[in-house]
Amino acid sequence: MGILINRKTDQLVSFLWKKDGFVDLLLQHITTSAIMDLLLWLLTCVKQPQLRQEVVNRLNEEKIVQRLIEQIHPSKDDNQHSNASQSLCDIICLSWEQVIQVQDSSEPDQVLATLEKQETIEQLLSNMLEGQLNPSVLVSGVQVLLTLLEPRRPRSESVIVNNFFSSVDGQLELLGQATLDSSVSSMCALHALRPRLTHFHQLLFEPLELEPLHTTWGILAPPLVNTRLHVVKLLPVP
Repeated sequence: MGILINRKTDQLVSFLWKKDGFVDLLLQHITTSAIMDLLLWLLTCVKQPQLRQEVVNRLNEEKIVQRLIEQIHPSKDDNQHSNASQSLCDIICLSWEQVIQVQDSSEPDQVLATLEKQETIEQLLSNMLEGQLNPSVLVSGVQVLLTLLEPRRPRSESVIVNNFFSSVDGQLELLGQATLDSSVSSMCALHALRPRLTHFHQLLFEPLELEPLHTTWGILAPPLVNTRLHVVKLLPVP
């Protein structure tokens, strides 16, 4: 499929958009790895800037981000949680690579912009923390949050000071717009997280009820489990 997108981009994109309910079908089969790959290829492998922008805008109009977040919900199964989370994480990483590489683009990446909005992150947090808590939803949601909060440095071996970074030779240079935008998006995530921090803190001290884990060392009651490990990764970030 990736080869087709690279070689017959216009024809394939045109064919997909003519397919009734294409995005619905995409999400219906999100647990299939090839479908995840197709979504990422559409967002990253379309080389022509104008066509890529059209694809991104169309997917944003179809509310691809919001609908992927809907998959990270207790009413869905674990595979849907995991694959939707991985898709969102890949979209964030690959879209930021595109932004950094093409900083003179006249239009922002609408899918990435939607994903980084505070209200979008708040919806993800609502799915994770309201109603009956689900370990798979919590883990999948935290993975998305960690990816959103991941710093995107302008170059290796540099130190950021205000809106400048200092390279190893001591020269100060103004940060690129992409890096500044990254800082703004991280702030949106932090603002959404702030009122929810007590919920995550409570998960560490009052974990979900689980069967005691018998080990050669002894009995872990309650066991640490993957949910609490991910919460521990998240809490130091702010």
